[in-house]
Amino acid sequence: MRKLIILLIVLVAIIAMIPFVDGYLFKKEFINVITSMAASGNDKSLKVEITEYHLGWLHSSASIRVSSTDPETMKHFPEGITIDSEITNGPFVYDSTNDKYTFAYAYVISRTYLPSNVQKILMPTQQDQPVFEVDTLASSSNTWISRIKVAPISIPELGVLTFGDSTTTLNFSMQDGQVTSFNTTHDMGAILLRNLSGNASLPSFTLQPTHSKLDATRNTAGYWSTSATFTGSGFSINWPNNGSMTLSGIDGKSFNGIDANNLSQLNTEINIKSISSPTYFISSFSDVHASFGMNNLNPAGFSKYNDKVIDAQTAASNLKNLLTPTSSINWKLSFNSNPGALSSSTNISIKPKADIASMQLFDIFSILQLESNNKIADPLLNKLVIKYLEKMDEITAQMQPADTTTNAPSHVFQDLVGNLFRDGKITMQQSMDIFGAISDNPTEQVFAQKIMQIAPKNAAELTQAYHMKLVQDAAQAAASKPLAETRDQRAQQMIATWIQQGYLIKEGNDYIANVSDTDGTFKINGKPLNVPDMPPAAPQAMPAPAMPVPVGATPAPTH
Repeated sequence: MRKLIILLIVLVAIIAMIPFVDGYLFKKEFINVITSMAASGNDKSLKVEITEYHLGWLHSSASIRVSSTDPETMKHFPEGITIDSEITNGPFVYDSTNDKYTFAYAYVISRTYLPSNVQKILMPTQQDQPVFEVDTLASSSNTWISRIKVAPISIPELGVLTFGDSTTTLNFSMQDGQVTSFNTTHDMGAILLRNLSGNASLPSFTLQPTHSKLDATRNTAGYWSTSATFTGSGFSINWPNNGSMTLSGIDGKSFNGIDANNLSQLNTEINIKSISSPTYFISSFSDVHASFGMNNLNPAGFSKYNDKVIDAQTAASNLKNLLTPTSSINWKLSFNSNPGALSSSTNISIKPKADIASMQLFDIFSILQLESNNKIADPLLNKLVIKYLEKMDEITAQMQPADTTTNAPSHVFQDLVGNLFRDGKITMQQSMDIFGAISDNPTEQVFAQKIMQIAPKNAAELTQAYHMKLVQDAAQAAASKPLAETRDQRAQQMIATWIQQGYLIKEGNDYIANVSDTDGTFKINGKPLNVPDMPPAAPQAMPAPAMPVPVGATPAPTH
């Protein structure tokens, strides 16, 4: 009997110790996961540290401080941001998210508060509430499931930003106290910005719910490789008095990591089903595909490249550490629009046998080679050129100084009538009759006949003033109408000039512009781009429009 009692006592002691043991094990895992996740961001301007961890029997607590070394950020967050966590130790915890008890390492409720000075601005009616609240169930299988709540944020002179609840699932693997791989899935609720400022120039914004997934693995050298996918229904922006923009059906993917040759690869791709903006000069886009890549870079160079650049010598050194003989940058863009389609593909690479080791900062342009293939529909190019000319006309009009001699006659006629009345040379009734005589904009001859009947003594002087008024009215009309009426013709002439010069090749309803620079000479469709070959100056003393570089191309260097 005595042995049975001792056994029961030992058993009760072991059971009583389980929450503390689970708490101890979770503490180690908690610290390792937070530390590893912070390191995986590879952002030296952000520092994440666990400042406190109080281990209890059934309950524990922890504090994490996130601080920045960026001077601008430190102005608003000099002491950083603190995340306070309340931890219920396992093995049996209450999952408040799903309202049930379950077996797990721990259940964690984390609350994030902004500094008081920032909280007063962004959360004036909720100064005692956390900006973030995260409930996390940490199971013993290295899986953490979190529900994230974000408080409404008031943005001064704009409106209120509200967030739907989000859910994140984190799975990770650990070795020697470090996370070696993890993957997350994140379902983010809708985000709404309501314009409550009364300012008609500011928009309201809605982002529909999104789903994303991230997989990350750390290799033996300590470098992380990540791949991510993203899908969303879209978003809409509405200006009270200035139209709207709607985007629907967006998805994307990216990879950032080290390949089998121990070189860094960074590739991103985005696809959009449609974009609509009725008030924009191109009102709709569809089947938008965009991608960007930086390939075959030296992973060891990233840490030095991210360091603060002090001078040109340091910048050149960092750039040399980043590049390899096979490094390249490429991007692609294609879409359909209501005027027509566009496709562009560009690749910039290192020239063969380029001497990267001894190059200076601005030598980078001499070691690069370019290949860019571009196709654009005729109606789309025409619309873009017309828009370009419209902007150039606006700039030209703003640059022209006011001509006081031209503007003066606009007041000559009315000033003359006023002076004649003031000097007693005409009566009030005559002055009214004179202004009535020009109400239907008569010709100079008709006006002269009317004046002979109204004020014959002053007819010659009034007729001369009316003549000056007609001249000015005609000049103002000529200055405002011809540009708008002939802009389409000017666009057609400009495009015809580029075709004649070989910078555009007509292919059915499309234009081709293939850009290259492989031997130090910038070429379009195999023809060197020479300054004398630029289109002639536009009429009416407007500056000559510069040769637009096709989409995806790199402008020619200016000497």
